[in-house]
Amino acid sequence: MNVAGTIDGGLSLWIKDVAGKELVVHQHSGYPGEDVPEASASASTQLNMQSGDSTEALQGFCHCGTVRFHVTRPNDSSRLPTSNMADLMVPYHTGSSEIKNPHDLKWWLQPEDALVPTRYLAGTCACRSCRLISGFEIQTWAFIPRSNIIFHIADTSNAGAGPKDLGKARLMPLDFSTLPEGILRSYESSPGVLRESCVKCGATVFWHDKWRPDLIDVSVGLLDAPEGARAEEWLKWWKARVSFSEDVSNGRSGMVAAHAKALVESLERGLKG
Repeated sequence: MNVAGTIDGGLSLWIKDVAGKELVVHQHSGYPGEDVPEASASASTQLNMQSGDSTEALQGFCHCGTVRFHVTRPNDSSRLPTSNMADLMVPYHTGSSEIKNPHDLKWWLQPEDALVPTRYLAGTCACRSCRLISGFEIQTWAFIPRSNIIFHIADTSNAGAGPKDLGKARLMPLDFSTLPEGILRSYESSPGVLRESCVKCGATVFWHDKWRPDLIDVSVGLLDAPEGARAEEWLKWWKARVSFSEDVSNGRSGMVAAHAKALVESLERGLKG
């Protein structure tokens, strides 16, 4: 596993072996002679200084910089969405009555028992749709209210701006119906379920559906936390289960299915400690 640029090692913390074979961790860029940066410094401080806003924020962006946004800490608006429990927490295949979240738990806000939550829940997913769309066995998601996601609409006159160059970007709360064209491409992976990716580099950005429009799954790989890829100052990782882990062999068989199952099982063992 190549963890170059992750700072904290990413998921390698929890994947120690696959099918009994020890996982070898590398740190290289893949390009001869190119140095791997020791850190990917967050632009949160830069954002606050330029906007004059003292509210802490975490920047997110795709590889090419077409998609740029920031996330704010939980606030009063973060409690407004309603949602079923995530499969991550209550497996849907069980048919449990708790799936409907009868007590209206705001499970995405962490710590759960905190009067003033400071983080969001994050987890791993092994469902067939995530695998086919991302091209990898495991997708990482953070569950963040739409009101806490602020998009940066690039100044088109500043064509040379890089992904961390905020320039004169216009800030607007995430609203899929009013977001300018040329940023996100939507794909309906199942009826009522939309996955958003960058129109240029193809990075996975969001998952959302019509039943919980105000709670968004954000691809953790886009978040630029100074502490590393797991963004643990902002996210609390669910460790009891990999979402849809029972789906890992769906649509395949033989050695491919066996290897994928071993990978996900290793991740679950690592998460549970």
